Amino acid sequence: MIEIKGVQPTVREMRPLTRGWGGLHWWACLPILAPFLGLWSLALFAVADPRATSALGTIAAAIVILTSVVWIVTRWLHARLTVRAARSAPGGGMLSDWVLDEQGVEFRTGVSSARVSWAGIKAVREERDRFLFLLSPASNPVLPKRLLTEAQLAAIRQLVENVTASGHLGPGVD
Repeated sequence: MIEIKGVQPTVREMRPLTRGWGGLHWWACLPILAPFLGLWSLALFAVADPRATSALGTIAAAIVILTSVVWIVTRWLHARLTVRAARSAPGGGMLSDWVLDEQGVEFRTGVSSARVSWAGIKAVREERDRFLFLLSPASNPVLPKRLLTEAQLAAIRQLVENVTASGHLGPGVD
C-alpha cells in the first residue's frame, strides 16, 4: 500500500491532457480552433494572391500574429480560471490523501472519498512532473511527482507495471 497525503496539484500540473484518449482531445479543441484556422486561412490567401497590396500583406500578418497571441492568452487564462473555480467548490480547496494498492486507488478529502478499482482505470500515464490516472475523458486525477519520495515513485511504477501485466488495469490498456 502506498499512501500520499496532502495532494493538491498546481495550475501547471492540472494542464489539459493531450494524450491518452485518442483523437478526442483534438476533436474537443476544434470548436475553439476553427475561428483561428479560418482567420489564418484568410490571411494566407490574402498574402498568396499576386494582386494583393503590401498593406493587405501587413494586415494578413497582423491577423496571424494577433490570433496567435489571443489563443495563447486565452489558454493561459482558461487554465487559471478552471483551477480557481474548482478550488471554490466546497471540497475543491481541500488537500486530498491518496492510497494506491493492488485493488485500486482511493481518494479522500475531509468531505468525500472515492475508491476506483484498477478495472475502472483505462491507463496510468507517467509524465515529467505528474502521474495521470485515466478514468474517463472528463476525469483524470493528477498525482504530482513533487510530493513523492524516490521510494514511492519506484513503488508506484512497480505497482502499475504489476497491474498492467496481470490484466487488472481497465479495458483500453495500451
